[in-house]
Amino acid sequence: MTPTPAGADFSWTTILEDRFEENVRELTPALMAYFVRRVDPVEDAADCVSEALLVLWRQRDRLPEGQSEVRAWSFGVAKGVLANHRRGKVRRGALSEKLRQGLVHEPQAPYESDGEVHRALPFFG
Repeated sequence: MTPTPAGADFSWTTILEDRFEENVRELTPALMAYFVRRVDPVEDAADCVSEALLVLWRQRDRLPEGQSEVRAWSFGVAKGVLANHRRGKVRRGALSEKLRQGLVHEPQAPYESDGEVHRALPFFG
């Protein structure tokens, strides 16, 4: 049996983390390109990549063996992240519209102290 260096950690967790990091280093640019082509605004692509990497990290113990299987699995996760992103965008849009309609139909009355504020600011006269 070969002795291990003092302080060396060769646990299963370390092996999984090292494998994960190797794969992520190679896949991150491809995942970014995937999201950049599919997300609007494009600035959301970085958030989607982060979310995909978080999901992959949480499921790193299920990482397939072969490089092509890891890539396919990762893009399956990315597809799910993209679907969640799109659903969230639709929900946010619907909520914004509901709020806008509420403001149109129920305008906010000015506060009693608004007169003091308007008098204090010269452009309200």
